[in-house]
Amino acid sequence: LAAGIDNLSGGLHGVGVSVVNALSKQLTVTIRRDGEVHQMSFAGGEKTSELEVIDTCGKRNTGTNVRFTPDPQYFDSINFSVPRLQHVLRAKAVLCPGLRVTFLDEKKNEKEEWY
Repeated sequence: LAAGIDNLSGGLHGVGVSVVNALSKQLTVTIRRDGEVHQMSFAGGEKTSELEVIDTCGKRNTGTNVRFTPDPQYFDSINFSVPRLQHVLRAKAVLCPGLRVTFLDEKKNEKEEWY
């Protein structure tokens, strides 16, 4: 893997979650930190729920999950290029030490992780 690092682009200048939020029918962020699980939801760029503690977890169990549904009114197709998305996610994991990225393809029930 290390030999191919120069072939990856991190895209750290990307549009970010704010644009994804604005163009999504639904976006939910779940954060595990300090022994608590927090969650907040949005729709069409607007907050639909406050940040709230929804559960507990182990102190060392940390991470952030972002789940969204693209709004078809903004896109010709809401289908993703899975190989392209996997490439970008893998690049993020390579370029950010300590980051674990998990990709779950719900259509195929397949999971892939990079770290």
